[in-house]
Amino acid sequence: MKRIELLSPAGNFDMLKVAINCGADAVYLAGEKFGARKFAQNFNDEEIVEAIKYAHLYGVKVYVTANTLVKDDEVNDFMHFIEFIYINGVDAVLMQDLGMMALVRRTFPNLEIHASTQFHNHNNSDLEFLKNMGIKRAVLARELSLEEIKNMNVDIEKEVFVHGALCICYSGECLMSSIVMKRSGNEGACAGMCRLPYKLVQDDSIIDTKGEYLLSPKELCSINRLKEIIEAGVDSIKIEGRMKSIEYVGYVTKLYRRLINDYYSNKKLIINKNEIDNLKVLYNRGFTEGYLFNKFNDDFINQTTSNHIGIEVGKVLEVNSKKIKIELSSYLNQGDAIKFKEENKGMYVNFIYNKNENFISSGKPKEIIYLDNKINLKNKCIVLKTIDTKLINEIHNYDKKRIPIDIRIICKLSKPIEIILSDGKNTITEKGLIVQEAKNNPTTINDIKSKINKLRDTIYEIENETYEIDKNIFIPLKEINNIRRKLIEQLNNLRSNKKINYVKKEPVFNIKKINTSNKLNVLIDKEEDYSFKQSVNYYTEDINIYEKYKTNKNIYFRLPRVVKGNISYKNDNIILSDIGTLYKNSNNNMIIDIYGNVTNIYTLAYLYELGAKKVGISPEFSTKESYKLYNNFRNKFGITPNIDIFIYGKIELMILKHCIINSNLNDSYKCSICMNNKKYYLKDRNDKLYRIKTNKCLNTILNYKISDNIDEIKKIEGLNYYISLMDIEDKNIIKKFIKEW
Repeated sequence: MKRIELLSPAGNFDMLKVAINCGADAVYLAGEKFGARKFAQNFNDEEIVEAIKYAHLYGVKVYVTANTLVKDDEVNDFMHFIEFIYINGVDAVLMQDLGMMALVRRTFPNLEIHASTQFHNHNNSDLEFLKNMGIKRAVLARELSLEEIKNMNVDIEKEVFVHGALCICYSGECLMSSIVMKRSGNEGACAGMCRLPYKLVQDDSIIDTKGEYLLSPKELCSINRLKEIIEAGVDSIKIEGRMKSIEYVGYVTKLYRRLINDYYSNKKLIINKNEIDNLKVLYNRGFTEGYLFNKFNDDFINQTTSNHIGIEVGKVLEVNSKKIKIELSSYLNQGDAIKFKEENKGMYVNFIYNKNENFISSGKPKEIIYLDNKINLKNKCIVLKTIDTKLINEIHNYDKKRIPIDIRIICKLSKPIEIILSDGKNTITEKGLIVQEAKNNPTTINDIKSKINKLRDTIYEIENETYEIDKNIFIPLKEINNIRRKLIEQLNNLRSNKKINYVKKEPVFNIKKINTSNKLNVLIDKEEDYSFKQSVNYYTEDINIYEKYKTNKNIYFRLPRVVKGNISYKNDNIILSDIGTLYKNSNNNMIIDIYGNVTNIYTLAYLYELGAKKVGISPEFSTKESYKLYNNFRNKFGITPNIDIFIYGKIELMILKHCIINSNLNDSYKCSICMNNKKYYLKDRNDKLYRIKTNKCLNTILNYKISDNIDEIKKIEGLNYYISLMDIEDKNIIKKFIKEW
């Protein structure tokens, strides 16, 4: 039976060691560039080599994340990095960038690639495309339910997140940090805009909500549903946490490891309250089972805080300028960290006093204790424990992982000593001196055992041992030591140095003739904004507008960025960003939307190979960067590309499965609130208003301001320009521009 893989994060080398020793089957980590967690400590090149060897020694796989979008001037560095980790034995590389996936597949055909969740793997067509491309595994979108995953019948490995932080936006589709804060999540520099406070506005009125953290999901915790996840047929379960603590990674890994082992041993999976409390004190924003089990609204978002909550350990009974009187509901130890909920103040517990004002090292449930008021606490509060020193010490005192081995010792008179060692995959033999007949004190089995079993300074433990020893023999015991050491060295080398099936080819892109144009393309949501003009194309999400005017040939139906089911489009003009839909409809008139994450010439080239007639450049690019990409493509391939460049409108910042409107205005998830002709916004701390647009129960958040690059346009063949009229109040100036185009 193929067992499910437990995949743990490694933000640094110490975290990697803890994850491995606590039971991870595989770890994922990043180098100093191209990882989606730029602000984790991450690994330099030398550490990556050491990490791969260390993990392989324990039989653990290493996946390196290179899952950012790549620009043309980064491609050489990117490919050098990929080749570096390839020749040093990496088991797979996680990637987001379509062009780089194509380039790596054609350059290093034997290197295993996993499509990161940043690639937006959310439907069967996406998985079919990835399998056809030669991708080994897809990290599935966290918005998928377990039932949806069960119905994904493509023969490709499937990896799902089971524990840790959740993004509110579909991964890889979030531009909020990039556009608003100039820190791109697609380049690993997310500023965490979803963890900030917002107000919900309906038309001109602020809606009373349960809290202001309207975009901040709770922490995913699937520990109570692990059996169902294993039986859903997924290949790997993933713990998030490269920027969390070492203790967090160690404990979460160890707990999931125990439960996985219990499952395959046909034991009942039992999680006790203490284990859940330990998970909470290590890190939580409240726990949710997430979209895997269709948890929405209050079960998904923690609107009251976006920070670590910890667990409740007591309540303040009295407070003055010197002391805080607390009644405990759980244990509190010297060195723990606590937070006072209502005042949102925290401190380390340096001294604990009992009712007699005597110093004590810890307090127990129902006990009254006193703490020094060193934070100027004013009011009675709930007391939360956010760091547990006793738990941290317990986690660090873990047993090191041991690799079971079988050993066979043959000692026959007049023949060389022979010792055979096996770890189940590798079998090695070492011979020594000729066995002599004993003249005085014969060497016994126990003598030999005492030397063979000296393995505490290694990673091995003997599972089975066999002795074939003649009577009345003599062997110098130091010879047994020497042979054992040689065998261990050989086995270490075999385990830590993976055989690389290295193949490098010259990549080739076969681009057919590209029909170019020089048009204006306008995204509309109202029929009044449409007009017939040869030099202008229109994009619309309204099927009624499209059907009414499609015979004019200058209007395209814009598909949602989240596509459910396999839909066939024949003889239709379609603009889309979902790669699976393009793959299934490549013979039709398909245009890639500007939200297709195109940032380099190889992504352009591959999309043209797949049949795209025109490709939108990411709005993360400035107009100048888009022109540079246009010229780079012509210089590299000798062909003029046909591209869309965003020049005017409000950029789409997020696309959400979670409905902000429904979760704050309705008790039932299935609703039609968004059909009430009211306008909804998020208002940030600076009073900026972000429009919330709805489409088939998806929320799209638009930027608070209009991006206007019209003055930078050039009328050159192959350059087309993209205008969005979504949420534009005064359209007169832009309509005049469209009319004059």
